[in-house]
Amino acid sequence: MMRGSELAPLAPDVYTRDLVAELPVLRKIAEIETRILHNLDSSDLQPHHWVEMARAIHEAFTGPGPRYDGAVIVHGTDTMAFSASALAFLLPGLDRPVILTGSQAPLLDVR
Repeated sequence: MMRGSELAPLAPDVYTRDLVAELPVLRKIAEIETRILHNLDSSDLQPHHWVEMARAIHEAFTGPGPRYDGAVIVHGTDTMAFSASALAFLLPGLDRPVILTGSQAPLLDVR
């Protein structure tokens, strides 16, 4: 999750804690691990960020340690389509899903 204001730039938050606090049902259906790869607005993403995302997903799916059933990327809406397209080319032939999701408002904003 990214939080920002006019006085402070966007900065990562304690995302897993907030996510599970808002959606406690997630504890019943999945084990969740979060990683914050980039500390910037999605409109500032560049091609090297897509490569970093693809590398993190590839390592999570094929590297030593825990094996994952899939990946969910929480992404800003400004460039989500570009990231999805880049990841489709950078991660061909995956046997697990990679899901991109975004929102116009942060998770903890009052709805």
